[in-house]
Amino acid sequence: MNNNLKRLIEPGTRLFFFFLVIFAITAYFFEPLLAYIEAGVVVLLFVYSVIANRRRQKKFAEYIESVTYDVETAKNDSLVNFPLPMVAFKLENGSIVWGNRFFFELFGSRTPRFDTRLTDLVPEFKSKWLLEGKQQYPELVEIDDRSYRVFGNIIRGENENSSDFMGMTYWLDVTDYERTKEEYENSRPVVAIIIFDNLDEISRNQSDRVKTELQNMVSDRIDRWCSGMNGIICRYDRDKYLFICEQRDYEVLADEKFSLLESVHEVISPSGVYATVSIGVGRDGSTFEESFGFAKLSTEMALTRGGDQAVVKNRFNFEFFGGRGEEVETRTKVKSRVMANALTELIKVSDQMFIMGHRFADMDCVGSGIGLCCIARKLGCRANIVIDEDNNGAGRLIHLIRGVEEYKDVFISPQEAIMRAERNTLLVVVDTNRPEQVEDQSLLMACNRVAVIDHHRRTSS
Repeated sequence: MNNNLKRLIEPGTRLFFFFLVIFAITAYFFEPLLAYIEAGVVVLLFVYSVIANRRRQKKFAEYIESVTYDVETAKNDSLVNFPLPMVAFKLENGSIVWGNRFFFELFGSRTPRFDTRLTDLVPEFKSKWLLEGKQQYPELVEIDDRSYRVFGNIIRGENENSSDFMGMTYWLDVTDYERTKEEYENSRPVVAIIIFDNLDEISRNQSDRVKTELQNMVSDRIDRWCSGMNGIICRYDRDKYLFICEQRDYEVLADEKFSLLESVHEVISPSGVYATVSIGVGRDGSTFEESFGFAKLSTEMALTRGGDQAVVKNRFNFEFFGGRGEEVETRTKVKSRVMANALTELIKVSDQMFIMGHRFADMDCVGSGIGLCCIARKLGCRANIVIDEDNNGAGRLIHLIRGVEEYKDVFISPQEAIMRAERNTLLVVVDTNRPEQVEDQSLLMACNRVAVIDHHRRTSS
């Protein structure tokens, strides 16, 4: 028995025997007979103590052996009858060391097969994740149309040799969960807004009969495009349609690159103008309202990029399809007047206005800034153009403008603009619609009232 265990179960009698011997020796000098009696008692007590200790050690050893046996039996029984498939394999070569019957039943075998490698049963299985300290296999394992999530850990042998390291894995059947998850994701609602974006252009100078025929031909193609999908389509304006379907149907439409964009080109007016549509799709929203909001943003994006394309928005970004044809002019005089009036009102209620273009400003960037500066000053608002005078492509134009007394101080640096920015400052961004391309992003963040005037196609940023 281990010496430490002996010390734990032995009573502390040595000190008592030591004092008894001292008393017997002392008594010998005064009363020898009493000393002999004490010595005899000490010997008897010592013999009894030795016998009692041996009995105690024997009983303790039997108890430890019984407990160890019970624990070992329980451990082995739990491994063999564990309700989940389990397998232990060598990390160096993947050979199976042990597996319970549930594991081998996955492969149609009721008897253990310890003469094979794990990769022979599951070819795509790798053990690198265990060596990286992970406790879960990074992918699902597919076995006979069932999906399994694999968990595991490394078992270290008594020696430090690499051959003594084994992987113990537990295979959890998650087929029902994965199918439910897949069905949920596939059945998520997708909202699409379809706009006949050049209706006015294609029907211009046409008779009412031709206008009706053109509109009906486009509607027919939209209906045919939506047919076969488990969704609903309705027209809620003369040139607008609302289409609601499931995620599984959207994936089919996306794989076809929104073929409606090409099919409506077959509708051509007598004047030679072919029909175009813009499609705005909203998906991945937590509610129908959010998905519909995404669809409206997508539609606006498609129209500002020239139309004749599909734009899809989810919670994170935009996706673009089509847009290869000629851009369709969607800005009317009425719309331009509305935007001009809105900009005028913004300028009138502002204390000052900064005009900023893109980095390395060119001639059209500076030219548009000068035009806006002139408008602002006519409306009584102080205006300045923010530009890096050391890094631009319009140095000659800047020099000419500085020669005009009224505009000699119109150009300022981004740092000066940031220092002067206030709550009621209006920042107008020209010649770009991408935040990462502006002259100074810090100024863009410092101003809470921003207007963008740009002729480029709008991007997702």
